[in-house]
Amino acid sequence: MTILDRLSPYVRLAHDYHPAHDFTLARRRINDHALLYFRQGLGRFVIGRATHAITPGTVFVVRPDVPHSIACTGGRMLNVHFDLVQRPGCEKVRYGRPFNARNPRSNLEILSSDPPAPDYLPAQMSVVSTSTYERLFFVILHAFSLRDAGNILALKGGMIELLALLFRQARAQSVSPRLAHHLPQLERAAQFMATNLDRPLTLAEMARVAALSRTYFAANFRAYHHQSPARFHLRQRIEKAATELIVGPRSIKEVAAAYGFQTVHHFSRCFARQMGLPPAAYRAAHGPGLDD
Repeated sequence: MTILDRLSPYVRLAHDYHPAHDFTLARRRINDHALLYFRQGLGRFVIGRATHAITPGTVFVVRPDVPHSIACTGGRMLNVHFDLVQRPGCEKVRYGRPFNARNPRSNLEILSSDPPAPDYLPAQMSVVSTSTYERLFFVILHAFSLRDAGNILALKGGMIELLALLFRQARAQSVSPRLAHHLPQLERAAQFMATNLDRPLTLAEMARVAALSRTYFAANFRAYHHQSPARFHLRQRIEKAATELIVGPRSIKEVAAAYGFQTVHHFSRCFARQMGLPPAAYRAAHGPGLDD
């Protein structure tokens, strides 16, 4: 299970900040993650040893304990401070307090790496869809100000959507121009897989939906998703089956058949390899306690 499987953001601060004068932030470190987005302004943002230009539509990703400073003219910032996973004690960590290793915090630093990896966000990004980013930020800001049960869920959902937007952009920009050209076709094939989970799909079927040859489709799909089309589709089928084992009334044999596994033995072997437990143990641990 990766950190993304456990993602449950805790938003510590959401702030639409537009100072009346030029803005300078002295070099500091913080004890949480931050997305600092410039809706307006020009200037300089230093993260670690790297200096980046501030322009409208730029977002900076600041990790815990990473020194950073800002010098900006005419700025308006949309700021979010958060932990990637909410844990007991998150609410006790005060925004703006100097970094202290003894403070409770998520300590799950997946938002940046040095050197950058395909699944990680860089420290600075020029947001492609600024309107989407800003819409999601104001959803977060509104929910943050209310804090009732419904808005706490909206707050987490908005934060996840915002991170997903940035991850998708970073991933698309990390691939070669040739692969980027085929991303819409690969996405069309992935959607086809997601809507056909009742049986294994052949490579020919998936390549036909993508309008690519089988060899070229398989090579490009693996280059982007880091797994074969068949493995990707198998993971989708297992994840859907896992959900049904938790919430549905059907027996393990019926669930196996519903997602295209010819035998319970084959289903159990694939399921345990992906989920870490065989289906019966998984249902006992997470589900309603139905007998099979």
